[in-house]
Amino acid sequence: MELVRQPVFLVLFTISTSVCILLAAVTYFGFGSNDVGREVEAFDKKLVENGALTVMFISGLFGAVLCASSSLAEEIRTGTALSVLSKPVSRVTFIIGKYLGLALALVVMCYANTIGVLLASRMSYDAYGNPDVLGTIIFFGAIFFAWQVAGMLNYFLKKQFVPWAVFLTLGAMTLAFLTLGAMDKQVAHIFLYLVIGHHANLADLWVWRRGMGYDATTGQVFTTADERWRKAGWFAGVNFGLLQASVLLLFALWILAAVALLCSTRLSWMPTLLICLGVFLMGLMSDYFFGKRALGGAFLTAGDTLVWSPTTATGTGTTEANAVENANRGVPDNAVTGDPELVQNEDQTWTAFVRWWQVSEERTVRLFHMEPRGVQDLSRERVTVEVYLQSGNTELAHNRLTNNVLTLYQATEEDAHTADSRAFLAGRECRVSFQSLKQEMAPLFIQRLLENEVQARKTAKELRDLFVEQGVDLDEAVFTGLIEDPSGIPEAARNIAEDIEYELDILFPGHLSFWVYPEVTPPGNGKLLFLAGEGGTGEDGRTIAEEVQRGSWWANVLYVLVPNWQLFWLADALGPGKTIPWSYVGRSLLYVLSYLGVALAMAFYLFEDRELS
Repeated sequence: MELVRQPVFLVLFTISTSVCILLAAVTYFGFGSNDVGREVEAFDKKLVENGALTVMFISGLFGAVLCASSSLAEEIRTGTALSVLSKPVSRVTFIIGKYLGLALALVVMCYANTIGVLLASRMSYDAYGNPDVLGTIIFFGAIFFAWQVAGMLNYFLKKQFVPWAVFLTLGAMTLAFLTLGAMDKQVAHIFLYLVIGHHANLADLWVWRRGMGYDATTGQVFTTADERWRKAGWFAGVNFGLLQASVLLLFALWILAAVALLCSTRLSWMPTLLICLGVFLMGLMSDYFFGKRALGGAFLTAGDTLVWSPTTATGTGTTEANAVENANRGVPDNAVTGDPELVQNEDQTWTAFVRWWQVSEERTVRLFHMEPRGVQDLSRERVTVEVYLQSGNTELAHNRLTNNVLTLYQATEEDAHTADSRAFLAGRECRVSFQSLKQEMAPLFIQRLLENEVQARKTAKELRDLFVEQGVDLDEAVFTGLIEDPSGIPEAARNIAEDIEYELDILFPGHLSFWVYPEVTPPGNGKLLFLAGEGGTGEDGRTIAEEVQRGSWWANVLYVLVPNWQLFWLADALGPGKTIPWSYVGRSLLYVLSYLGVALAMAFYLFEDRELS
């Protein structure tokens, strides 16, 4: 209740919610859609929803800092905290009470902003749609009415303006949301504007009424009994999938509030704001700064190649792998082959590896793990890549993908099925290109797409229409058979992959890449080199290579300490027919509670010996 009395709290959540509505009330996008198969307006609506969620996040950041500073730092400065602690109240209880009040204040703010986000999803439209003018008028009129009532209560009954204005505004926003959810957006537009002589009465606005207006010239009444007229229904257009996104943002704000409270034990509001802004920006780029170094690995994109070779404990690789590294340093190739000691070390490395292969029952060596990235419709499914050990005179078999394990029976640079491929033991290294991985993985990706659509209980016609929209024309009987017998999905996926010539961009718009992680091999650490560009050759003809490193411990520590806002900002995962699972929200709460425990423990420590006099 103490924070609700702050005028800045009332102004902040009122302005942020109003901005969410204004994002949907004007036409300034009009980009249409850049995703194949989506409605033209879907992309514009998504931009409005993302903008509203951004406003919710930023306003919550300032709300957390300002409320924490006014709640703790200001009380320490004015001596209020000293008078409270002079009573039988421990400092731990004092900090916990302050944080709970701060967390509840953020719940109130996020509730108001969530109403604005949901209404923005209903009111948003593309450049060819109609603005929801009546809805905008009703919403802002409700806020104006609430402030007027709070002003009169303050003037005539001497009630405090700010707390009454807060709760009356929340109630008015809720009432406006329920009212707009019961109104038909199309009839509301007709009610305000003359649409080719078509008028509507106030009673026609509600979804439970059959009236759709009347002809202003003839007086003919239009009702839903005519097939040409249909009302959208209750809360039509509201994307309730944004509720999960709003709850996740609330979790993120709770973490920011704990950081702000921690800083407020020693600092005033301005340093606290600067520190929280730094934590906010660092958390947004946590994956960029620490994620790659913590997880290790590298991105493999079109034209890139991976080269794996066995190494000794000291890291010495084979002749070809070392030649690549020497090329990066500007050392000529003859310097590698001309050094007898280096050649002897490499020969010993290879001899040890072959000896292990001869006595071991293992016939495969795991090279790396990989996950697809850059395509929204592809889940980050982990696949392990291994090579089958065989001598140069062994007949090469086709590669195999089973149970998310891709076994390479032949070393390849471009095409996994070329006739001149060499066996691994004959070539002393394994080359795997992005193109070959893309071809091998295409059937699995298409298989997952078919499985998801069949589980969604799509009809055969809907499945066929989905693939036709992507430019793949198949007989409807194929999909009928898959619905009746899903066991045929893997074979159908392989056939579709061959029909589209493994061009996944047709079915999965985006920029496909693979995130690869090195693997520890049985005979020792293998060296995995990343060759960038076509064949790993730069414009000057020199080979461009980089060893794929494993994650480092210091990056893991920083990756854990810095809150990662990408875990809570999942607006990119939202779209037509897509929502964030509530199970993910529950798992995120565990992360939040653990982080809050650490932050509040640090706040207890700093406040315990804080001089309050």
